[in-house]
Parts: sequence; structure tokens; C-alpha cells
Amino acid sequence: MDMSGRTRRTRAAVLSVVLSLAVAVTLAVASWPEDSPVRRPEPAPRAQPLAAPLSVAMVRLPPPPPPELLRERPPEPVEAVAITPLKPAAPPALASAKPPVKPPIKPELTPLKPEPRPAPPAKPRPPAVKIDQAIAAEGRTLLRLLEHGEGPAIEIAWPSRAAARASLFGYLRGCLGMRVALMDGGYDGGSGKGFYLASGPAGSASELNLDRFSGFMRTPSGRMPDAETRLVASIRDRHGIRNARPVRLFPRSVDAALLGGLNMAVGQSYGAARNIHARYRRDAGGLYVTDISVDGSKVPGKILLSNRRCSNSGV
Repeated sequence: MDMSGRTRRTRAAVLSVVLSLAVAVTLAVASWPEDSPVRRPEPAPRAQPLAAPLSVAMVRLPPPPPPELLRERPPEPVEAVAITPLKPAAPPALASAKPPVKPPIKPELTPLKPEPRPAPPAKPRPPAVKIDQAIAAEGRTLLRLLEHGEGPAIEIAWPSRAAARASLFGYLRGCLGMRVALMDGGYDGGSGKGFYLASGPAGSASELNLDRFSGFMRTPSGRMPDAETRLVASIRDRHGIRNARPVRLFPRSVDAALLGGLNMAVGQSYGAARNIHARYRRDAGGLYVTDISVDGSKVPGKILLSNRRCSNSGV
């Protein structure tokens, strides 16, 4: 019993000491900072050996300068120098400068234009009316009606240029037999008296042969050709007439061709026409009647009145 009790006391004492050590270790560990590494104590520095004693070097200074050199010298005169202000130079162009940026080109929208409509084909102009026997026969009938006051008023204009008028006057006289006369107020249109020509007895009227000349007489209006003006003046001087007016007389065959050609060119409108206007035009092909209009309305076509060539007309 004594031994077992002694053993128990010994175990209890050992257990108590172990527990005390565990508690002390636990407290010590808890007091350490977190994540602090355990550092070993740094060893003490070793003592350095003493350096060798320094040797002292002797330095000798040069002697002071003499007193004459220590005296102050007067300043030397300074020559004035003109100072030209510097002009600021333009900074050099940077090689690496970027080229100017151009704005983007915007395309222009061109509105679509409607396609032009094709022009209608030109109507072929009718060929010139050439006088044949049938047209001349119809013209003689129309001439007899016109001499009795039936039919339209017809006016054929002369060219506006003086040279063209002179050429036409020479052609009508030399090739177509036109005559120039003076008609006084005593002519009644039926007796054939009252015409004064360049030939015949001076101071006496001549009878008009209506079988040869047309009663469709034309009175010049506007400026006459120079040759016609001289001819009219000579007739006045020959017969001593001052109040008579000049007229142009044409052979019946010429006026029959003119009226027959107009009737052919105008067509059915000729019978109802009141006024017919046209124009003489002469070229290398002959004498034409063009620019025909009936009561203000133009009529296409032209008439080849004559293509004769004769020497006494200058053609």
C-alpha cells in the first residue's frame, strides 16, 4: 500500500509539471507577432586593425610679387562696336512634318436628265414647180380672170440688196421681155391708151397690145434699180410728162407661167385666197418665185419661173 501510494503521488507531480510547461509554452507562442521570422542574433563586428601613421608632406609657397605689380593700372579704352540686332530666323521645316490633310472629295450627284426625244424626221420639201404646157394653159385662164377683176391680189417682192435688184432687172428685160412705161391718169384699162414708152412719137401715148402684153401690170414700190430709174427719167424727158407713174409690163406668156405655177404650188387654196405674197430669187439655176404665203400662211415649195440664159441680160 505504501508503495502504490507513493507511486501515485509521483505520477501526479510529474503530470503537474508537464502541464505547467505546456501552459508556459502556449503563452509564449501566443505572445509572438504573427508571421515574424525567427532571427538569429547578429555577430559582433570584428575590430579593424589600426592604419599606418600618416606622413606629413611639406609644401613651399612661391615668393610674393613685387609692389609695382600690385599697383592698379588704368583701364584701357574700349572701342565701341556697333551691335546689329539679330533677326529671328524662320524655324527650319521639320522633315517629319506631316502633309496637310485634304478634305475627302464628295462625289457630286448629277441629276439624271431625260433623254432627248428624237427629232421628228424633216418633211421632204416638194420639188420646185416647173412650168409645162398644162400649167401654162391653166395660167392663161387665170390671167383672163385676173384681168377682169377676179382672183386674189398678188404681190411679188424684189430683192433687198441693190446688186440683186440690178441683176434681176437686167434678166427680166433681157430674157423675159419686160417693158417699163409711164401710165397717166387717163388710162381706163380698156382702151389701151395712156402708156408712154421709151420708143414712139414724142409727146403721144402708145396703145397697149393686150394680145402680147399682160393686163397684170406691176407698179414699183420702194427703191428702183439704178438702170430703171434712169430709164424712167429718159421717158419723162422724151414725152414731157411729170405726173405719170412707172409701170412694169410683162408678156402674157410670162404672167401665164407665173399664175399657173402659183396655182400648182398653192393647190385648192388658190380659188379662195384673197392675198398671195411671194418673192423673186435668182441664182445660177434660173429665176425662182419663193417664200410663198396665202393670207399670211406660208406655203412650202417654190416655182422655177424661167431657166433661160441670154446674152443681152448679162447672164
